[in-house]
Amino acid sequence: MALCRRPFSTAMLAVLLAGGLGTRLRPLTFTTPKPLLPVGNVALVEHALRGLPPEVDEVLLATGYKTELIEAHFQGRTAKPRVRVVREDRPLGTGGAIRNALAAVGGARGTFLVRNADLVDTLPIADMLRFHRARGGLATISLWEVEDPSPFGVAMLEGPRIVHFVEKPKKEDAPSRLINAGTYILEPEVMDMLPPQPAGELSMERVAFPKVVASPRGMFGFTFTGHWIDCGRPDAYLEAHRLVVRPGATLAPGARCEGQVKGFACLGPGATVERGAVLEDSVLLDGARVARDAVVARSILGKDAVVGAGARVEDSVLGDGASAPPQAQLRSRKVPDPAEVRA
Repeated sequence: MALCRRPFSTAMLAVLLAGGLGTRLRPLTFTTPKPLLPVGNVALVEHALRGLPPEVDEVLLATGYKTELIEAHFQGRTAKPRVRVVREDRPLGTGGAIRNALAAVGGARGTFLVRNADLVDTLPIADMLRFHRARGGLATISLWEVEDPSPFGVAMLEGPRIVHFVEKPKKEDAPSRLINAGTYILEPEVMDMLPPQPAGELSMERVAFPKVVASPRGMFGFTFTGHWIDCGRPDAYLEAHRLVVRPGATLAPGARCEGQVKGFACLGPGATVERGAVLEDSVLLDGARVARDAVVARSILGKDAVVGAGARVEDSVLGDGASAPPQAQLRSRKVPDPAEVRA
């Protein structure tokens, strides 16, 4: 009697980390969670989903801020991969968030992928997955070279293997300029290197990664080129648009631009720019309005924000419904001021 063998399954889980408050993007994130902020009129989380390799059949979206809006975004979704929103009742850190998400499906079922949900990059994740499988390590992380690695986790390589990993060192103490670029391919055994969930946050990078580096199977680094943007700051959010949209005006349905565009301008649904206005390297979210003869440069206008006639807004962020009165001069401002709102 011939044996009937089941075909090898390449299906994978992916965990997208989207639990942050997006504080550096306030006042925009007072009303919209960062994963739903659009880049090129496509939500950041959708950019993350589009970049996943075909092996990923289910995504666990770990979030703890304005979760109801994220759940509403995915309500009725039928496209693959399947997306399950996993709520965090309190900040858990990267390690705690990954463990909490995996618990929602009974744990990892094999090799799985973890990725920050606020990245816009050219990382070839399918190539990274093949790289990981060929080397047989416990973990592979994406690496990107920067001038100052001190705000990031930093890896030192010998060949493709990571021999030292340190989180946020002083610039002069950094072992290299290769930083953790926010995408991990992990084996289930990595989760065993985390201790029980403490009262505070649990960092995968500080707690588990050094143990993985020291393990016999080890950790590998996958370097890539092209571009890598962490969209957590207004300047980075604008830079992501510059890389994603074409020069000139990019208009969503219902948007109208009768003014002049220098560099790029991305207008969300219903956004309008009147004749005589000038836009330069700026983003207008849904329903934002720029009146005649106004100038908006290197700025972000939230939903239904208004820039009055003859006003000038430079290097600024206007939150949802905020306004710059006619003839106003705003430079390097956030309206409303997040510090004042929080107070």
